[in-house]
Amino acid sequence: EVAICFEKKKYLEAQRITENILKRCRRHASEAFLQNEKRLIDFYRKFVCLVQELEHIPKKRVQLGRLKQKI
Repeated sequence: EVAICFEKKKYLEAQRITENILKRCRRHASEAFLQNEKRLIDFYRKFVCLVQELEHIPKKRVQLGRLKQKI
């Protein structure tokens, strides 16, 4: 569409189409970021729960202490 507009010297139309494409790309990028952030938070919560459950196993306490410091 943009190329056709340039051929017909409709530069404002080409600019408008390009801006709309950029807006869509930004929106999709931010939606994807939010979804990934939510997945990361969910993973972190599950991971913390797992660490808390494993704390009850005596042999693993020392290693989990180091792991918690890294978290």
